[in-house]
Amino acid sequence: MRASNAPHTMRNTESPGPCWRALVQIGEPSVRPVAILLENGNLETRRRAVAVLLNFGTSTAIQPLRNHIRKEKDSHLRAFIGAVDESGGAGMACLRSRVSG
Repeated sequence: MRASNAPHTMRNTESPGPCWRALVQIGEPSVRPVAILLENGNLETRRRAVAVLLNFGTSTAIQPLRNHIRKEKDSHLRAFIGAVDESGGAGMACLRSRVSG
């Protein structure tokens, strides 16, 4: 089943679970391993990787998303990454509140 729009596509990342939360708590050392999941993971893994990288909110964590956007196969996830990137800090703050809430 496919979502009809990008925010709905990210619905499953709202509660990323303990493993994903641990990666966020580890911080910057987790950026590279999570970024690798963008290239090699299935759609659900890529969704969660996007959420974790956005949750870091640092330029180091955002750059892999910018590099990945053209390669993302799922049009909804690609649109979501683009929308959050274009909205800058406001978009990242909104997502962080939804993911960590």
